[in-house]
Amino acid sequence: MRRLLLLVVALWVLPIGPAVAAPQTSPELLDAIAASWRKDPVYVYEGLQVPPAELNRIRTAARSLDTPVYVALLPTPSTDSKQRHDLPTLLQARIGGNGLFMVWLVDDDSWRGDHELVLPPGSTADNRFRDIRRGDDAYYDLVDERPAPTVVRRIQQVDAALSGTALPAMPTDDLDPKRPRGLSHTDKEDRAAFIGMGVGAFITCSLMLLRFGRRASRSLRSDKRLGVKKAVPVTADSLAPQTDALISRADRVRQRIERRIAKGTVTAEQLDRRDDAVTRLEAARSLREEDGVEAAAGAFVLARQAYTGLTEGVVRPPCFFNPTHLAGTATVVWSELEVPACKVCQVAVDAGDEPLSLRVPVAAGLFGKGSDGPPYWSVESKNPFVLTGFGALSDDLAERVMKR
Repeated sequence: MRRLLLLVVALWVLPIGPAVAAPQTSPELLDAIAASWRKDPVYVYEGLQVPPAELNRIRTAARSLDTPVYVALLPTPSTDSKQRHDLPTLLQARIGGNGLFMVWLVDDDSWRGDHELVLPPGSTADNRFRDIRRGDDAYYDLVDERPAPTVVRRIQQVDAALSGTALPAMPTDDLDPKRPRGLSHTDKEDRAAFIGMGVGAFITCSLMLLRFGRRASRSLRSDKRLGVKKAVPVTADSLAPQTDALISRADRVRQRIERRIAKGTVTAEQLDRRDDAVTRLEAARSLREEDGVEAAAGAFVLARQAYTGLTEGVVRPPCFFNPTHLAGTATVVWSELEVPACKVCQVAVDAGDEPLSLRVPVAAGLFGKGSDGPPYWSVESKNPFVLTGFGALSDDLAERVMKR
């Protein structure tokens, strides 16, 4: 009976993922995957046994997408994480055209993967896909002992971005019963806090509009006559809720990674992302204790970088002119210096206009109330925000803040 029991257990475990020699990410392997994809969009590495039900489910999900889907399932290659991360891009170059190119790797009993999504020029679905991925927190509650749950969910995320529909509910069998789901006590407190802040902000804004509406209208008419172009004012109070939300979301992602660390299912690259995010979050929390729009903007930038670093693996520099704008994905020349800028500021600079920069309020009036001052970057100062351009000129804002 003991031998029979051992045989049954072995037969049950063996098809999930038997020991297979780790492959090399050689051109020959990539050519073999590409050749297989031209016949079957789901490639399984030789010797890696995946249950047929898992493969059928992946193929069904792949056929439901309007764009081609290619999936490769193989053991984790014996190469560094950077080369493994580049596999979808290298395979897309061999296949060409649009589509979703996915490489899912198994290490012991844990599956994880990367993808490359290529859409027709001018498509906006890529941005929607990025937003859907960020908002799909339940993705991290999926079991990773089988490839189908995470592979199918990634396909569903792309489908939702292309079709504009909502993500479907995940089957209960795909959820890890060991991971807590639903709103935690902290999440409920966060939600209550955000509702309270929203109500307070609405009342405050209404009173401010009633009080200053006429004066703002007169000022706007005067500015139009003089041809003056003003930036949308940024205040510490307006940034605080966004910063706190980013810190909270980044912390939840970090906690999921901590759980994976305990299970031993993270890569060295994910550990580096975690460490970098912890440093930025620590500096952001430090700045949240300070007053002033510069400290608030610095906390916002660091919290946003921590979140995108954990969720996307990319830490983008902020817009040099106004770090509260979108990330600086363009490069412009300003005062003989190349700086990153958002699209709005890039258009302004290219047109010869002054960009809508973050301004440092100065004391004015009988009671010393703040008013619009000069752009932050034009002020002679040795604070870390000016010296680094909030991280646009050098990516060491967090370290400078903590040293200070």
